[in-house]
Amino acid sequence: MALQMGSRAGCRAQRRYEAIDGGFTGVSLMFPACYEHPCRLSLQDAPSSAAHEPARSEFPGQRLGLPEQGPRSVARFGRRLIALVIDWWAAVLIAGVLFPNPAPDDAGRIMLHQTIIAAVFVVHRVLVILVLAGSLGQHIVGVRVVPLRGGWIGWWRPLVRTALILLVVPALVLDQDQRGLHDRIAGTVLVRR
Repeated sequence: MALQMGSRAGCRAQRRYEAIDGGFTGVSLMFPACYEHPCRLSLQDAPSSAAHEPARSEFPGQRLGLPEQGPRSVARFGRRLIALVIDWWAAVLIAGVLFPNPAPDDAGRIMLHQTIIAAVFVVHRVLVILVLAGSLGQHIVGVRVVPLRGGWIGWWRPLVRTALILLVVPALVLDQDQRGLHDRIAGTVLVRR
């Protein structure tokens, strides 16, 4: 089954392909470098699916150009979890000092207290990551947050990371570099100091 398209200008003007062998439509013109001109494709020439699979790395962070061990290597899940627990308990202690614990039978005040704990957690993580590239817990376990492209981390990355951590699930969805969904969305990686 082959696909033939007109001239390059004609392809752009038409914004579609003409199928020759019964309904096989081409891909978008947004990626013109993916096919040759004069725009002929055949299924025999198509690359195998193995060619499009991402290369497996031998250790987390290899695809990102990070070392396997030592400083600047990807922080493993255990360190991340310990840092998160330390940060959460710091928020609980700060909220407990600023706003005393409510009585166990007052559901409204308990919800308010839990919201205050979450707010203290967010403010602590965002501010400390902005200033020191890592929260209190992350400093204790020896890791820091860095943007993949380098430079200053910016204000939005810590905010996005922390908001997604509060949702729990994004932090548990890890890729082969052991980066959580929150890190992938924010464009960051947690590395050892």
